[in-house]
Amino acid sequence: MYLGGVKVRKKVLMVIVVILLAALKVGSFVVLHRGEGLNRLLSFMTLSDKYVGEYYNEYIQWENRMIEENPDYDDLKILVDISEKTLYLLNGNELIKKYPIASGKPGSPSPLGSWKVVSKAKWGGGFGTRWVGLNVPWFTCREEHSWGNPLPLREMEVSKEL
Repeated sequence: MYLGGVKVRKKVLMVIVVILLAALKVGSFVVLHRGEGLNRLLSFMTLSDKYVGEYYNEYIQWENRMIEENPDYDDLKILVDISEKTLYLLNGNELIKKYPIASGKPGSPSPLGSWKVVSKAKWGGGFGTRWVGLNVPWFTCREEHSWGNPLPLREMEVSKEL
């Protein structure tokens, strides 16, 4: 699979989607895994795997350029269709991009619902390089960062059907 002319693994693609959407001026997001599942997925990027390391460095350069060149959108939203295993990035009702995703399994399904992004931060360590906080019922910390984004908090819909 190729992304921006660079060959990537499917596991890396999910991490890229998480980081890409954190980098864009998106006001809504979805958590696809509970507990350690997401942490393990994000920490995949910090492994000493040569291929991932080389790609990661190139990705950071791309991400910095994307943040600088990112156009202002009027109404960015994310819609996740669990049954189709697809994440849609929308500006209003216009499709900007779509990405394949992984979802939960019967024993630990992906939570369905609508959430708002309440914080974004760059950070390091075992949890990956970015943090996106949501107003989810299982996470009570609420800190409002604008991360350079003057737009208000936005809503997001997650459902089994598009």
